[in-house]
Amino acid sequence: MPEPLPNPDAPVFAVVGHPNKGKSSIVATLAEDAGVKIAPRPGTTTTADRFAMDVGGQTLYTLVDTPGFENPRRALAWMRERETAADQRAQVVAEFIRTHRDEPSFSNEVELLKPITQGAGVLYVVDGSVPYSDEYEAEMEIMRWTGQPRMALINPIGAADYRQPWRAALDQYFSLVREFNAVTAPFEKHVELLRSFGELREAWAKPMRQAADELARRRDERRRGAARKIAELLADMLTLTQSQTLRRDEDATPFRDELQDKLRGKLRAMERRSRLDVAEVYGHGSTQTQEQVSQDDELLSGDLFSESSWILFGLQTRHLVMAGVASGAAAGGFIDASVGAASFLTGTVIGAIVGGGVGWYSAGRVAKIPVRSRLLGPAIGGRKLTCGPIRNINFPFVVLGRARYHHGLIANRNHAVQGVLKLQYEEQDAGKLNPLTGEQTRALSRIFGKLGKSRRDGEQVQSLVDRLTELLDPLLK
Repeated sequence: MPEPLPNPDAPVFAVVGHPNKGKSSIVATLAEDAGVKIAPRPGTTTTADRFAMDVGGQTLYTLVDTPGFENPRRALAWMRERETAADQRAQVVAEFIRTHRDEPSFSNEVELLKPITQGAGVLYVVDGSVPYSDEYEAEMEIMRWTGQPRMALINPIGAADYRQPWRAALDQYFSLVREFNAVTAPFEKHVELLRSFGELREAWAKPMRQAADELARRRDERRRGAARKIAELLADMLTLTQSQTLRRDEDATPFRDELQDKLRGKLRAMERRSRLDVAEVYGHGSTQTQEQVSQDDELLSGDLFSESSWILFGLQTRHLVMAGVASGAAAGGFIDASVGAASFLTGTVIGAIVGGGVGWYSAGRVAKIPVRSRLLGPAIGGRKLTCGPIRNINFPFVVLGRARYHHGLIANRNHAVQGVLKLQYEEQDAGKLNPLTGEQTRALSRIFGKLGKSRRDGEQVQSLVDRLTELLDPLLK
């Protein structure tokens, strides 16, 4: 990938503050970069690292993750000894950097001040869950001495609430004060915060509006990308089979369970792979998931083929009948089309009736995987045992429900949150984790029915992508 073009008008913001107050978390979330190093111990960040937002090879803005202050009172005392007039304070800060650039005791101060003296705006981060104290005043005063545009961000890390005292103090040093929880802030807050950065300097307003608009555009693009991954998963699952060639006189019984286990294993692996793909779409490529339900019971595991998954994510009986009618009618329509008008739509009517009955029968039933046997031609000899594909009407809806639930968590997971993603299901959520209207159920059933006949039906895959793009949207809120 080519290096982004230099843009002298692109704003640069140095994220500064006390050690271990969430600076790197702010950077990770706003830069949408899970690669930013975050740890609960102070001193994780030791150098000023840059994270740019680039569009089409052009940088719109850059965030600089800096080390925390180490000796702010001593640094401020040194500066005050050399102060001559208020208009010379920025030069005194620059002189401090030159004088102490090789001094270990001031290494953090030198590192965090360098980008600011080079023109970066200041984003000063505090933890709103700890009490305000005057130990922070030296840091804030140094920021004022730099003369650069500056904003304070209150990032509450713990449960206690000291935001009001902090705001009263910060208002004396910063032209803008905002609250932003790097871990829990919804996407709309990210966009809002980027726009507010443009208020710090008139020349920064346009690029920060562009950056906010680009962030929203990327969000839509990612949602569609995730919809395509899930659509491809469903198309692949609906046609997956496993086969075994036997002698004509060989007993098939020992192979049936083996083929079923292999098919289930492949379907589980496909779901895991798809989850990683969706996480990658949102920039969480290293995120692993862990599933559990509210009761510690073998039947209530988070497995795709567990009873709990079908109870929690499958359609309820009424919607299953709708699904059966829709898919049955689609199959009957195929028969009508193949014989012309001679059937007088008999195929469609019968298909709908049969499909509705199958939907009723499928309610609450974990998928049974069919195993078929057929004789091979004389030239080959023997017979072929084939397991799958799964025809249970509820199966694609269970897969879809699990995928939607996972997507909702990933799409709303800020990049400051790192580690295992836990999928926690509650029994009382049965029927609520895959909310669909009757119209959506019928439309999806028709698509699933056609995809089950031909994985290569690109038109149906695209129709499914369009449908899923709409269905994933509410889960972004």
